[in-house]
Amino acid sequence: MTIRANHFNIYLVPVLVGILILFSVPVTAATITVGPSDCNYTSIQEAIDNATAGDTILVTAATYDEALDITRSLTIRGVHGTPAVGRADVNASVLISANDVSLENIRITTGAQWDVFAGGDNLSLRDLNMTGHDPADSHDPVIVAYSVAGLSIDGCILDTNGAFGIQTTNVGDFVLRDSQIRTRNIAG
Repeated sequence: MTIRANHFNIYLVPVLVGILILFSVPVTAATITVGPSDCNYTSIQEAIDNATAGDTILVTAATYDEALDITRSLTIRGVHGTPAVGRADVNASVLISANDVSLENIRITTGAQWDVFAGGDNLSLRDLNMTGHDPADSHDPVIVAYSVAGLSIDGCILDTNGAFGIQTTNVGDFVLRDSQIRTRNIAG
């Protein structure tokens, strides 16, 4: 009796076992650093674009002349002081469209309309300094939250030359805690 080995089966089994092992190993979130030197990136947006959902981005204190478009679940935290981010030539200095985003310890300078436009769910804005908001239209608030389920603003300073600090539309589970909202144009 002659036994013929099927070469396809000999190679298929190890490949399948390898694939099972690859997908059974839990993937852990990465910590990414941003700063002027000795970090993974020098741009916050570049770090966001190269991050994976669940990652933490640590931003070293410096001034970052850029707007942020957050499209995946991330924690972005200022470290070693308070970094500043923003651009006046865009509608919002920080645009959040992803769920499960946390921004912590960052100074956000004004966009042309808003400092932060939030459209994702389960968002946490903590220890943010948004001072110097000077919108072209006094009705443009510092923060706009639209169709958000779960928004927490904690320990933030919102200071505006406009009439409004926060505008919410269709927002559920909204918590505002230990924050200051100062408006200078109360006549609107």
